[in-house]
Amino acid sequence: MLGCSAVEANISSLEAWMMQKNAPAVKHMHDLYHEIKGRGLNIFIISSRKEYLRDATVNNLLKAGYHGWTELILRSVISKSPPLH
Repeated sequence: MLGCSAVEANISSLEAWMMQKNAPAVKHMHDLYHEIKGRGLNIFIISSRKEYLRDATVNNLLKAGYHGWTELILRSVISKSPPLH
C-alpha cells in the first residue's frame, strides 16, 4: 500500500501533467461528444479535475476539439476526495 506522501506525489505529478494542456482526446468520447452536439443537446462536462485547473482544462478541451459545451463542472479546491479513475 502506498503511503500518503506517495499518493500526494502522484497527484502532484498528474496535476503538473494536466497543466501542460496536452491530454489527447479519447476517440470514442470525442465521437460521442460531437454526435450529441450534432443533435442540438446541451452538453455538461463533469471532470474530477480541481477548479484551479480550469484554465488548463478549458484550453486542453478546445485544443482537443471540444467546443460549444454548456457548462464545465470541476471539483472544489477544498475537496479531499482523490481523483476518480
